[in-house]
Amino acid sequence: MKIFSVITLLLGVVCAFVQINDPDPYLWIAAYFLLVLLSIMHFVNKKNTLIAKIVIMVYAAAFAFYIPAIMQWFLDGMPSVVQSMKAETKYVELVREGGGLLMALLLASVFFFDWKSKKG
Repeated sequence: MKIFSVITLLLGVVCAFVQINDPDPYLWIAAYFLLVLLSIMHFVNKKNTLIAKIVIMVYAAAFAFYIPAIMQWFLDGMPSVVQSMKAETKYVELVREGGGLLMALLLASVFFFDWKSKKG
């Protein structure tokens, strides 16, 4: 799991870094650094399921906002959202952001369940 922590930390840093030119960079940098925080805590063996739960709830609540756009994307036949950096339809950016949140949610959940399984 130490390797997983390092990989997740690096992924979080890279994801935060590419948000620098986003219209709302501070929001997204903060969101990805929550994942970096959990990665560091896991690497140094600082179990804290409460912090992990809070991060998971933040990610889940934020992801819920993106569900309508993702559903519309599915209904429109799932056109590519990675062909170009330009958002060619109204939901491309929302689908990308939702995907990032879902990834972060799943990775944060791995840390939570690992800590929960090692309680005591």
